[in-house]
Amino acid sequence: MKKIITIAMLLFSLASYAQGNLQFNQVLNIKNGDTYTVPAGKVLKITSTGSGHNLTVKLPYTNCIYQSGNIYCYYTHNTFEIASIAGLKYNLTQLTNSTIAPQGQCSQCPATLDTPVLGGFGAPTVWLKAGEVISIVQGTGMLISAIEFNIVQ
Repeated sequence: MKKIITIAMLLFSLASYAQGNLQFNQVLNIKNGDTYTVPAGKVLKITSTGSGHNLTVKLPYTNCIYQSGNIYCYYTHNTFEIASIAGLKYNLTQLTNSTIAPQGQCSQCPATLDTPVLGGFGAPTVWLKAGEVISIVQGTGMLISAIEFNIVQ
């Protein structure tokens, strides 16, 4: 019986041989406006995503509407990209805001309106291989924390 267990353990250990081991290299904080490409011979583990504050996005002017005795400037954007991880885009969708038209005239509506949005997005723990890219759109205040590992043969 001992021989069978020993042989099984030996076969299991041979079957679980990996192409390399991971060695800690550095901690990365990829922030607002940064782009990072995983270098050759390395992998990256994203450990957290988020924002230390609320995001502010500039919504473009859409139209002007008379409503409840006031004239309102409306601002809408269908999607607003905040980050891209290995080609997967993270967006805020269908943002709308309004403000009373300055001087009660549609012609006085500003071209954009700064709109606060509850910050952050949740990305699952993700492993990225060499050549994959993380980019965070400027002005979003996003932060992605990650650990970079060397692949040791």
